[in-house]
Amino acid sequence: AQIQGGVAVLELLGLEQTHSHLVILLLIYGASRLDLRFASALFAMCLLASAAVLVYALVVAKGMGVYLQAIPAFAEDLSTFSASRVVAISLAVGLLVCTGADYQQFVLTARSPLAAVGGCVLAGLLLFVIAFLPSAVVVAMQNGGMLGDLVDTKQVVPWVLGQVAGSVGQGADKLMLIALSVAALGAGAAILRAMTEALACAASCSRSAGHPMFALIALGLSALLASRDQGIVDTMVSVNVVYIASIGVCFVTLVSGIVVPPQHAKWIVAVGFAGSVAVHLAGWLGQYGENTDMVSLLLGCFLSAGTALWFRFVAGGWTGRFSSLRR
Repeated sequence: AQIQGGVAVLELLGLEQTHSHLVILLLIYGASRLDLRFASALFAMCLLASAAVLVYALVVAKGMGVYLQAIPAFAEDLSTFSASRVVAISLAVGLLVCTGADYQQFVLTARSPLAAVGGCVLAGLLLFVIAFLPSAVVVAMQNGGMLGDLVDTKQVVPWVLGQVAGSVGQGADKLMLIALSVAALGAGAAILRAMTEALACAASCSRSAGHPMFALIALGLSALLASRDQGIVDTMVSVNVVYIASIGVCFVTLVSGIVVPPQHAKWIVAVGFAGSVAVHLAGWLGQYGENTDMVSLLLGCFLSAGTALWFRFVAGGWTGRFSSLRR
């Protein structure tokens, strides 16, 4: 999703689509090698700059009324989604934000527990305030006939921000688009670091997690997903669903204090992953329709749970818990 967003911005800056993909992949790789504290500060500044321009754009488009009514309008629009779609999106986004390593790495590097708590609270408050800004600006500008003839929906918000920033001064539109690119790089780099660590663990840590091979594998998989003609939100939901369906059972055992042998855990994850991906492949061929994500989540979790139960009761069982393991 971050690759798709970055490509949309680079195309607005004048790059061709193929070159945009290559450039954004190289930039995400480079950003993932930056010091985490420096990177988080830089990316946060770019996000705040984007939010400030969004507020200005809302005022210019006379959309404050739209923004103030955003929550009830959003609740009303949810009726256009099927129940399974709403549940799938809520679980896919909510669970991953709460448990995803790409987010938690910043919490874990906080200077103190108080700083970690304060950062999470501040992030939540800011997110609640700015979450409806992009859609409110787009709706207000659409009502005022200010959007022009944009074909690619991924470019709507970057285009709006660029146009509004450009009205302040010459070259400000380019600076705004660059800031958006940096924000996309920040999120992409955070995810890439998490993927690299995960791949290193899956390889039994035979190589350092910093080895470029793991980052290149992760970028290659990401590039394949980004090359599909799918919306950014749909891409995020689909990938998150597969992830949750794969690791859900092992995560429950982890927080429950149940020790699962590593070899069993790998099979549990692999079976859930295979089942979830199989449903998505069928969905790409026209099966399941709007229910693809929910079916993928349920089947992956069901197969993972079945595999775990088989190991637990048929293949010898699990005898330990964390407390006994420590002893």
